Amino acid sequence: MAILKYFFRYFRTLYFSLLLILSAMLTGCYEEFDPNIASTPVLCMNSLITPGDSIKVNLSRTWRWNEVDPKIVITDADVSLFVNDEFKETMVCKLVTDNNDGYYEFDENGIYIYHKKTHYAYLADYIPKSGDRIRIEAHDKKYGDASAEVTVPYPVEIDAVETTMHNFRVYTNKFGPDTYGMDLDMLVWFTDPADTDNFFELSYPKKQYSCSDYEGSDDLSTEDSYYERVDVNYIDYSGEPLFTEHVSILESTITETFGYTIFTDRRIKGKSYPLHLKFERVSYECYNPDKNPELGKVGITVTLSHIDRSYYDHVLSVWQANDGIAGSLGSIGFGETVFAYSNVSTKAGVVTAAAPYTVKVPIRDLVLEKLEK
Repeated sequence: MAILKYFFRYFRTLYFSLLLILSAMLTGCYEEFDPNIASTPVLCMNSLITPGDSIKVNLSRTWRWNEVDPKIVITDADVSLFVNDEFKETMVCKLVTDNNDGYYEFDENGIYIYHKKTHYAYLADYIPKSGDRIRIEAHDKKYGDASAEVTVPYPVEIDAVETTMHNFRVYTNKFGPDTYGMDLDMLVWFTDPADTDNFFELSYPKKQYSCSDYEGSDDLSTEDSYYERVDVNYIDYSGEPLFTEHVSILESTITETFGYTIFTDRRIKGKSYPLHLKFERVSYECYNPDKNPELGKVGITVTLSHIDRSYYDHVLSVWQANDGIAGSLGSIGFGETVFAYSNVSTKAGVVTAAAPYTVKVPIRDLVLEKLEK
C-alpha cells in the first residue's frame, strides 16, 4: 500500500504540473479569442417537482457570450402542463417569493432586516402526486419550443436515526445563556426499494433557529425575546462511501470529491443501510426565561430525497465538469468539453423530480441528557 500511495502522490504532482505547463503554453500561443460562431437562442426550462407542492417552472433563453446585459427571462410564453399524457392546464406566469434565498441590509431607520428575493415563474394549480408522469411544453413566438418529461418518485422513509455525542463542551456566558458545543456521529437508516433502480440525495441545513423577533435574522440578542438555535460548522462526509461511489480511485487522489451527497442503490439493492454522517463543532444555545413551550424543538433536520434519474444525471454532470478528470482536461482543450446534463428538448435547463422524507433530531434532548450525567 505504501508503494501505491507514493505512486498516486507522484502522479498527482506530475498531473497538475503538466496542466500548468500546458496551460501556459496555450496562453502564449493565442493573444486574441474572438469566436464568431453562429448560434440561435433557444428556450431554457428549469423546474424541481415534488409531490404535494405546487409546480413552478422557470423559463429563460440562452444568450451569446458577447451580449451586453441580456434580458433572458421569458414571461409571455405559452406553457402547458400534461399529467400522464392528459392536458391539465395552461400555466400562468407570476412574480413569486423565494423563501430560501435573500439578503440583509439596513433600512432608512438603521434597522438590519432580511429581504427575500423574488423572480418570475410559471405556476400550476394542479398539485402533483408520486407516480405522476409530468410533461411540460412551452412555446414562445421568438425563441420557439421546449419540452421535458419526468416521473415523480415515491418517498423513501428514514427508518431510524442513531446519534452519538462526542466532545461535549459548555461555554459559560455571564451576559446571556450558556452555549453548548459538541460533535455528533449520526447513522441515518433507510431501506432501499428493491423493485427499481433508485437514486438519492441527502441534505440538511447548517443552521436552524426559532425565535420571537427578527425571524430570518442572525441578530438574536434583542431584549424581551426568546430564541433557540443550532449551528453546524462542519460536516465530514468521508465516513460514507456511497457519497463518492461515482469517483474513481485516480480521481480521488487528484480532484475534489467533497460536498456531493447524491448516490445510487447499486451497492445496497433492497437492503437496509445506515448513512454515516459526522457533524463537527455543533453549537446549541437557548434563551427562554419565560419557559416558552414552543422552544426545545430546534434540531438538525435531515432530509432523504428519492430523486429521479434526470436529477442524478444533472448533479453528476456538474461534478464531472467542475472536478472530474474529463472536465479538467476539457477546460484546457485536451479533451471534449463536459456539459451539464439536460433532459429538455432544447438541451438547455433541466426538469427534475424528488420526493423528500424529513426527520428532525432535537439537540436540546441530547444536551439535557448529557448535563444530567
